[in-house]
Amino acid sequence: VPKVNRITPGLSVAADSGCHTVVVYHTWKDVSAAGRLNHQFSAIGVWNEQMKRELLRQNPQIAPETVTVVGCAHFDCVGRKDLLLPELEFRTAIGARANSRLILFPASAPWVVPEEERYIALIWEEIQSGILGDDVELLVRLNPMDNTDSVRKAISAISPDILVSRPDWRWDNKFNWCFQRSTDLLLYNCLLFYASACVGIPSTVTIECAVTRLPVINIGFDLPGPPSLNGSLASCWLADYYRDVRENEAAALADTPDRLRELLIISIENRAWMSCGQSALLLRLLGVAPGKSSERTQNILAALVKDDHTHRLRAIL
Repeated sequence: VPKVNRITPGLSVAADSGCHTVVVYHTWKDVSAAGRLNHQFSAIGVWNEQMKRELLRQNPQIAPETVTVVGCAHFDCVGRKDLLLPELEFRTAIGARANSRLILFPASAPWVVPEEERYIALIWEEIQSGILGDDVELLVRLNPMDNTDSVRKAISAISPDILVSRPDWRWDNKFNWCFQRSTDLLLYNCLLFYASACVGIPSTVTIECAVTRLPVINIGFDLPGPPSLNGSLASCWLADYYRDVRENEAAALADTPDRLRELLIISIENRAWMSCGQSALLLRLLGVAPGKSSERTQNILAALVKDDHTHRLRAIL
């Protein structure tokens, strides 16, 4: 993350001591939401050319040659068939029935959408109505940065039949440090691969679903109760960083409960219905194909090390 107050002193010391500093953008919204940098990095990795242009526009002091399109290494681990459990083993692990159609609901951080169980209850009502068929199950994947039991308890109060999965992440709230463990990577890849639809607020999950061609329904209406962090869920859909999703129709907006029902029916009946838009999104958004970004990032680091060695050798000679 390029701008975190607690790492600023470390970056300053590194720069003063001649140590290279590198940032590789992990999220697609950092440039549009907080693009002005307060440190001169030795090298910067961005997702695509458009992101590079916007970063340089906001930071004219950056030398263009220090900014490289590397894609996003996060997606190197998504959608890989070598990182899948056998379907029966996966279903046993999450407690799902052998042949059910799964609706995935990735929960937000509690401070982003307070009482998000309101929307979970709405989806559960649609499932219980029978309009989606009698073989549909709902699985809520808790947010990795939610270390409380409040959402789980709220879901249990709605129905004990709603499946709940807690991500196997290391989350250290004190140091704002989290990462996904390999066991969770397997489970999450299985969810994206074996589910029939994904429902939630606009987020990076949309890109992960695009990689696996899992249809995405974004909630864009507000229910009675506490507002979201941005005031309205519709504002997330209309955010600048989400433009590529909107223009490529790589997710569908449920702007009313009735529209949510319609989109659930479409997705349950045809998992591939938005795959063309998802393919177009990946072409535009990821300047490097999934699976190749880590190598590009390694090349940046290797070039800095090589250049450093060359300068030291010249100084010695």
